[in-house]
Amino acid sequence: MSKMSDIAMTIEELRNAAAAINEAANWLAAQFSSDADATPVAEAKTEKKPELTLEEVRAVLAEKSRAGHTAAIRTFDFVKIS
Repeated sequence: MSKMSDIAMTIEELRNAAAAINEAANWLAAQFSSDADATPVAEAKTEKKPELTLEEVRAVLAEKSRAGHTAAIRTFDFVKIS
């Protein structure tokens, strides 16, 4: 398993987590806002996700490693991102 495939999978997991958090935030905003406030929530859904930098991925991996997950990260089966 190569380091690049490890990083690629971590990036994909981060993107999936960000999408899930964004969906939850939009749902909560819709639940607690009036119809007049619905426009900003709709605009937030159409925004592009920012690309992750290698430094950001390394920072997340380093944090997970310090938390004791080094072995799990190294043995995880990553998929190639196209």
